[in-house]
Amino acid sequence: MLLQIILLRRLIGFISDGDILRFLAAEHPLYVNPSSLMTMDFDEKLQELMHCKVRDVARKSVITVNLSDDLGTVCHVLSDHHIKKAPILDDGDMVGVINASNITKYAFRRLEGIR
Repeated sequence: MLLQIILLRRLIGFISDGDILRFLAAEHPLYVNPSSLMTMDFDEKLQELMHCKVRDVARKSVITVNLSDDLGTVCHVLSDHHIKKAPILDDGDMVGVINASNITKYAFRRLEGIR
């Protein structure tokens, strides 16, 4: 699940599934222990989420990569910031999103082609 917020082709915010889980979790916002979701009133917290404005949940400081970045750079960005996905920008405009699954699939396809 992913929601990017774009205003006149410029990325101004970003919501990922991790952001939603952090909102729902009762623990530290940078780490979500799945058991914390079981110890809370999930329905109540979910209702609270459903009435939130996008601006209240979206990340305003978005980690991005550039269309011209090589995969090594992208992997470092994802790893260094402990994120699974990042918007791709081309001259400031958002042109896509890359995630760890995209990179893994690409690596396996390349590996299969080598064999």
